[in-house]
Amino acid sequence: MGEYLEFQNICLMDTLYNSNFAGKQFDLFDMNQENTGRIKRQNETDISVIIGNPPYNAKQENFNDNNANRKYETIDKRIKNTYIKEGTAQNQIVVYDMYTRFIRWATDRLADEGIVAFISNSSFIDASAFDGLRKCLEDEFDYIYIIDLGGNVRAISGKMAFLFLRNIPFSVLLL
Repeated sequence: MGEYLEFQNICLMDTLYNSNFAGKQFDLFDMNQENTGRIKRQNETDISVIIGNPPYNAKQENFNDNNANRKYETIDKRIKNTYIKEGTAQNQIVVYDMYTRFIRWATDRLADEGIVAFISNSSFIDASAFDGLRKCLEDEFDYIYIIDLGGNVRAISGKMAFLFLRNIPFSVLLL
């Protein structure tokens, strides 16, 4: 039997609380110096690819589910100064959904070079509230590939409905 080798780069943290890249973290995860050191090392490391499936829950149907969006001061300020500022829609509150927060975080974390690959809600593709996000992505990336996978069971029928057991349309986003 093989010997267990610990992976030295696992960090316990909330990515969006750590979005100022200053080595700070949510107190819950400040468990020991080793974890804090790992977080600091990762924050100081250049990242060229970010792959993920961020949560998306802006229109949570039941607030008893206790899954409402939290406030993330640093990342929300970045969204306000970019996506909201560039947007023209009157009501842009949905732009603060978790998946757009992660798009903003990933874009900022990569700085000028890198690739973002996310599976996410696809409402940003054509919803008027997301025109600022679309403009910023166009300005910040040389290439944008979006594969719209649908998924809105109310809009499709037949066998395809069984593939997408969600009421939320989703897409693959490659930046």
